[in-house]
Amino acid sequence: MKDAVLITGTDTGVGKTVVAAGLVQALRFRGFSAAPMKPFATGCRAEGRELVCQDAQVLAESCQHELPLDLISPVRYLQPLAPAVAARAEGRPVDVEAAFAAFSKIVRLYDFVVVEGIGGLAVPLTDDMTVADFALRARLDVVVVARRTLGTLNHTKLTVEYALSKGLAVRGIVLCGACPPEEDLSAMTNASEIERLVQRPVLSAVPALEPGTPIHEVIEAAAAHLAPERIMNL
Repeated sequence: MKDAVLITGTDTGVGKTVVAAGLVQALRFRGFSAAPMKPFATGCRAEGRELVCQDAQVLAESCQHELPLDLISPVRYLQPLAPAVAARAEGRPVDVEAAFAAFSKIVRLYDFVVVEGIGGLAVPLTDDMTVADFALRARLDVVVVARRTLGTLNHTKLTVEYALSKGLAVRGIVLCGACPPEEDLSAMTNASEIERLVQRPVLSAVPALEPGTPIHEVIEAAAAHLAPERIMNL
């Protein structure tokens, strides 16, 4: 493996899946061997006896479904809760070793692996392991996905400072979501102010598309706005 990163966020729903899938596709467009992973997923839907993760389906699209969903997302829960909380609610402990086994298999198969986290870095996976702890054990540097709107400065600074306090390397920030109106002063200043506050580069800005846009178009749009050479060790 040449490189792997963790795509984390300042919160849930900030666009981690879109950025992760877009980065995988951008790498593959450039001829690199790349694959995605989401080790832990909650809020899955039940299909018979199986739990299906929608984010994993998006990630699978980015690698042309070369990997089975069970490998992309090995640990899944029904309840939309932090994994540690979902595990208690469903009476099924989080199998951290299964997540690491899947990660190890993928990194043996591909040169570049993009790992999507769940929620933010401090989200508890078990009673004594967070997403940040998983990243440390897997030796993953961090890319932070943040909103483009008012309030993102506080969330981004807290996330980056927490990552650094845990000993994680932060490669930079990707802004994601709809562009605020041109007259919105936060839209005009957020990127430069984030760079000043956290001393890390804003690597890209990924726009939001209209609801209902086919997923392949969403991934392609994200890929077009991501520069892998700024994010990965190519």
